[in-house]
Amino acid sequence: VVSNCVLNLVHPGDRRKLFGELARVLKPGGRAVISDIVADNDVPDHLQQDLALWSGCVSGAYREDRFLEAFAGAGMVGVEVVQRQPEPWTVVEGVEFRSVTVRAISPRVPGKQADRVEFSGILPPDESTCCEPDEECC
Repeated sequence: VVSNCVLNLVHPGDRRKLFGELARVLKPGGRAVISDIVADNDVPDHLQQDLALWSGCVSGAYREDRFLEAFAGAGMVGVEVVQRQPEPWTVVEGVEFRSVTVRAISPRVPGKQADRVEFSGILPPDESTCCEPDEECC
């Protein structure tokens, strides 16, 4: 399964079903490679309702960590970020939006689910000191 900037257009209430269907249609060992816009923080409600931002794939952006967790939550394994835009594509009200491409695999043994998702190299090691007001970001 290949997708480019489509999943963020799905209503948040339907996303669990979306990932379930994605996992269901893959044969054991099959791959999903998904590129989409993600956010570094939750997108505020008022931005989610902005139609201009919606058509630009911003309003419905997943928070990056939750995007990755959704693959594992649907039972896929080997979840990895194969490409991550280093600089934000856009910033709206302090929320950074960027493109990521994720690859995930349907388990070879039906019913085997991922124990965890590796986020190495994606988030700074200590978020509490990163990007504080009036300081440079890490």
